[in-house]
Amino acid sequence: MLPTWTVPNNYNIGSFSERITVSYSLPVSGDASLTTTVISGELPAGLRLESNAIVGTPYEIARSKSSLFVIRARTTAHLILQSKVLTILIGLRLRADYQWDLTGYTLFLTVL
Repeated sequence: MLPTWTVPNNYNIGSFSERITVSYSLPVSGDASLTTTVISGELPAGLRLESNAIVGTPYEIARSKSSLFVIRARTTAHLILQSKVLTILIGLRLRADYQWDLTGYTLFLTVL
């Protein structure tokens, strides 16, 4: 069976946190071997295509950032699937620290 994309064009893959390792399998079905490449735009810094998955650790960022890119998949017989426009949002990672004082708990949010 020839592979097909299982998501529509302009699909939002989702949100990943900076400095947290991710592995996201590309949404392609079928049993043919594929080669995937980014043909337009860029994956977020720290991420790469590997074995038909987006893997890596997004770099630390100053503010949340959305990345728009196009991935082309082709079979080993060089049949090209429809290329897909995809997006990923890289967000800041937050950590909550609790500090005890006489009035109770005070919540401090620290951007890491």
